[in-house]
Amino acid sequence: MSTSTFLRPLSPPLRINLLFDFDSTLTTSDTLSTLALLPLSKSATPQKWSYFVNAYLEEAQANLPPPPRPRDGRGFTTVRQEMEYLESYLQVERGSVERIEGERYFAGLEEGVVKEWGRRMGREQKEVRLREGWWEVCGWLWRQKRKMEERKVKVKVGVISVNWSKEWIRGVLEGGWEGWKETHGRDEMVVDGLVGVEGGRGLGELEIYANEFIVDPETRVTTGEFSRRKEGRGLWTAGDKVEVFDEVLALWGAERDGDGEEKGTGEGETVTVYVGDSGTDLGCLLRANVGVVVGANRELGEKLGRLGVRVVEGMEGARRKEWDEEEKEGGRRKRLYRIRDFGEMLRWLEGLGGGR
Repeated sequence: MSTSTFLRPLSPPLRINLLFDFDSTLTTSDTLSTLALLPLSKSATPQKWSYFVNAYLEEAQANLPPPPRPRDGRGFTTVRQEMEYLESYLQVERGSVERIEGERYFAGLEEGVVKEWGRRMGREQKEVRLREGWWEVCGWLWRQKRKMEERKVKVKVGVISVNWSKEWIRGVLEGGWEGWKETHGRDEMVVDGLVGVEGGRGLGELEIYANEFIVDPETRVTTGEFSRRKEGRGLWTAGDKVEVFDEVLALWGAERDGDGEEKGTGEGETVTVYVGDSGTDLGCLLRANVGVVVGANRELGEKLGRLGVRVVEGMEGARRKEWDEEEKEGGRRKRLYRIRDFGEMLRWLEGLGGGR
């Protein structure tokens, strides 16, 4: 038996927590292969990038278990089953990272080079393309931040990514912004919100949570190793993303009750939105008040199908919460929302936060 309830009409003051994945979410495709082009003239290894890609695929095929199956007569898997399955990728991810580190593929890069490579790729919008409507969404978000006293809308925006370089991500976004301005001129609805005073202040407020290349403090060049979060692992799996998701919300002042629902913090209602495209985003999509799927990733679609989670086109009615009362783990049979570009999200945000 399933029931549906609707959030009461959102009235100010309103706090919006908006979190995005990066690869194939903010961008139209995965960017790691483009990032990997950078060190070809610097690397100490003779191995080409295809060697690491093929080794990853072979190890995944040899070591990953089959997908989970329903454990009872309802015909659906549980969130716990799916997250445990995704955690089985840890061995493969660790092996891939250690293989790249062992070959010192990313060693010898001068500090700042990775970010500048990202800026170039973001500005050119060829190998790396940002998804349509992203800058319009950014403009709206930062206009709300500037008008929070007037409209009492408080916005926090961040990126949670398993990408190997936070500096690469920031470079792509900064370069993309430069390229967008060159192409579109001064669109006041975007520029005034995002920058306000020229200098990119808005992008500076975007918080990015990702892995990073370790830089030797004396030589100021990369060692070829990646950062680690804890227990010898970086931000590699769906479970790692959920941990960071929770840490970010705690940092932002969001509190959770026993079922994982957002509660107010004495400053009005809070709505947390997570936007992602793949299996590593599954846990975050299900934990957010509003989970938004970008595109039609087959792997993610299969997992959502096994869980019985419905994905509807567009964000109309995205204030609705749906769950299965019989779900013993508290994992909701909620509905997620699919968008093709960020124009659809912009229209929803304008309604949520009181227009432009």
